[in-house]
Amino acid sequence: MDNCPNCGKAIKNNIWDSNYLIKDCKLNIIKEIFEESAENYCIKCGEQVFLQAYNELKSRVKTYKEEIAGLIESIPISSIHSPMHWNYRTIGVVTAQSVTGTGVFSELSMSISDIFGSESKKMNTKIRDAELLCFRRLRESSVNMGGNAIVGLDIDYSEVGSLRGMMMVCCTGTAIDVTNLEDVNSELKDSVSRANDIQKKIEKYRKLNIEFQALP
Repeated sequence: MDNCPNCGKAIKNNIWDSNYLIKDCKLNIIKEIFEESAENYCIKCGEQVFLQAYNELKSRVKTYKEEIAGLIESIPISSIHSPMHWNYRTIGVVTAQSVTGTGVFSELSMSISDIFGSESKKMNTKIRDAELLCFRRLRESSVNMGGNAIVGLDIDYSEVGSLRGMMMVCCTGTAIDVTNLEDVNSELKDSVSRANDIQKKIEKYRKLNIEFQALP
């Protein structure tokens, strides 16, 4: 190709001046974001366009992830394996872990609370926060796998570290696809459908980014 199909500038490569077509991975990002139909761009007309497209790609991913976080909060998690009236197909196991430092002062506070027969509110809060984090990760994993609910939830707690100064919460469950979701929760069906569509877009953007990052 002698000239850029977009701006018409000459394609050349010499010690005084050079101009060449941008890489396919950059062109794919431009076309995906701006829905451009141009055959290609040279570095003189395409680099700025690519930079704008790449920044927009990162911005969309951030926005999509924030939207998914809100949508998946309503995805049900059940400790039983066969909730009543649920028809579903099993997708696979999902797991999540959260490790939290208890700290010297937290341990001291907990010990004092135990002496007086009361609960340690600070420790209870840490445990609850760790559980909620695990639940969110389970929901994210389920959506990533194409699921819309989780059954068979199991939660384990343990201390880790040589000085027992870390607390770990582990959650496991089974991601499922509830086929009669409109009967279980009609509003949830729309949220899960939207979350699944967004996740497909994020995955597509992720692959485009991997191709770009792999450039020498």
